[in-house]
Amino acid sequence: MVLFVTLYIYNFMRTVIFIIAVFLIIRIVIRYIFPAFINKKFRDFEQQMRNQQNKHTKASRKENDVTLEFNRKNQKESKFKNEGEYVDFEEVE
Repeated sequence: MVLFVTLYIYNFMRTVIFIIAVFLIIRIVIRYIFPAFINKKFRDFEQQMRNQQNKHTKASRKENDVTLEFNRKNQKESKFKNEGEYVDFEEVE
């Protein structure tokens, strides 16, 4: 009888340790590996879209056309988006 109780406790503890180990492995994968994988896929997709867009714009140009290209990153944004001020005029009699 003592042997059965010992084996029962041993198997129970082994199962609990296995469940905890699986939980920790899933937690590590979700926290560290999955976001890195998703970020890499997004970067690859973004680069693919940029290449496709550049290929399309370069193919649509004719040989002697003049084109201007600039980076929007270098452009400074306006501090004030609404640069005007509304003034309410009253009629004087």
